[in-house]
Amino acid sequence: MKSGRKSNILMFFITVIVCAALLSACNGKPNDLGYETGNGVSAGAAGEQNSQDITNDYSLLADNRPLILGDHYDEAALSALLGKPISESKEVLGREADTFAGSHIKALEYEGCMVKLFSPQDDGEKFWLMSLDLTDTKLQTPRGITIGSTLEQLKEAYKGIEIIPDGRTNADNCAYRLGRATEYKHITFEVEKGMVKEIKLFIVLP
Repeated sequence: MKSGRKSNILMFFITVIVCAALLSACNGKPNDLGYETGNGVSAGAAGEQNSQDITNDYSLLADNRPLILGDHYDEAALSALLGKPISESKEVLGREADTFAGSHIKALEYEGCMVKLFSPQDDGEKFWLMSLDLTDTKLQTPRGITIGSTLEQLKEAYKGIEIIPDGRTNADNCAYRLGRATEYKHITFEVEKGMVKEIKLFIVLP
């Protein structure tokens, strides 16, 4: 009887351990910012498995190849999409960055766009896309909006897009945003004389 009871207890603990291991494998691992990229891969692992989702609203396309906020890119991958960089600079965040002090920012300027990449303090080698400012037609949004698109085309592509409340009131000369201001991912469109002049993709660090 005692032998049978010990056997049952042993089997119970084995079952618990196996279930715990399975649950751990199924749960997504949070990244440094506490979120996962749109493809379900944490930003910490996205460098090895970038998304090819060309419908992600927080991305820009070059020949149907996406640049997605939060995904990892090296300079070779960026050059394949954007060409050779005109300039490059690196910065380590100071104490004023609070919990992000010691993190790494890499800024790359290309013809018609500026890219900023982020790497956490304990890395400095792998960088994810933090922001992209576009002033050239070399890229477009998944909904077909690029520099030179009209305000009418912008509103048709993004139903319900909002004017950013920055004091400007002329609809033909103001900035528009997709989504809520409380979200960490943003895409904004600067409109002048009824035409899109600049597109900005960026992540706000929490």
